Amino acid sequence: MPGGHCLVLLVRTDLKMSKGKVAAQVAHATAGLMCRYRVAPQDVAISLKCPSESDLDAAYEWLRTRGYKTHLVVDAGYTQVAPGSKTVLACYGREDDRDLEQFRQQFKLL
Repeated sequence: MPGGHCLVLLVRTDLKMSKGKVAAQVAHATAGLMCRYRVAPQDVAISLKCPSESDLDAAYEWLRTRGYKTHLVVDAGYTQVAPGSKTVLACYGREDDRDLEQFRQQFKLL
């Protein structure tokens, strides 16, 4: 839907999380973003593969410095990943934003 909003979720694939763990982390990222910024439900949600923590950090910095609404999930480490692991980055922006579109094209669909 042109002109609508888009939720972009970058999921670290190097952590080898189970599907259930990924689902939980994506839920945490979505809820965290929506609560922090009081954003309305989005028109589009896209989950993308992020190959490493350094790629996630670079993406977070790129989005943050450009004023995008973001939420980074840092896991407590009770189950599958080490405490303090950055698992998912959520970003909220306009679907027709050219910068956000170029950003999304760097990553493959999850």
